[in-house]
Amino acid sequence: MIQLPYKKKFVEIPDIKTDEILDYLNLEYGLIDTNQQITASDLNFVGLKDINDFEMLIWKIRNKNVCVVVRAYENSYIIEMDKLSEFEF
Repeated sequence: MIQLPYKKKFVEIPDIKTDEILDYLNLEYGLIDTNQQITASDLNFVGLKDINDFEMLIWKIRNKNVCVVVRAYENSYIIEMDKLSEFEF
């Protein structure tokens, strides 16, 4: 479970699970069952970005030019990747 450094606005979603983010990333990169899997130590929390009242949590991935974006969706959340340059603070 990821501890956030602030109180999130989308309180209706469950806590974000690190394992779900890592599973998503390793699946996207085809790293399942390899020695090169992305681990929790590869994630660096960048912060919160609010665009048009849509709150996004953003993590940089070490040695990758993309970031992980988590967005609230109904009573859960969506994990996706995006270009890092779009979310740099």
